[in-house]
Amino acid sequence: LKAIAGLKKGRPKLVIGFAAETADIKGHARKKLIDKKCDWILANDVCAGVFGADVNTVHLLRGKTESSWPEMSKREVAAKLAGEIVKEFSA
Repeated sequence: LKAIAGLKKGRPKLVIGFAAETADIKGHARKKLIDKKCDWILANDVCAGVFGADVNTVHLLRGKTESSWPEMSKREVAAKLAGEIVKEFSA
């Protein structure tokens, strides 16, 4: 992630990382956002039994902003993230 986000030439217009966290979810995700130099981080609490489960609660961190999404199916998370990506490129 850091290598891709740090490219001087050929860097994607939007680099999104994923953070599976067990504690201080937003704090650790914010640190990864900065350290990895990506544009967004989608973080979730893996202590909540999300591996193998159909639902998830995630937090989208973008720059200095963050939004917490309500519990939803992983398919709904994917669709919502795709919608956010479309909005980003439509702005």
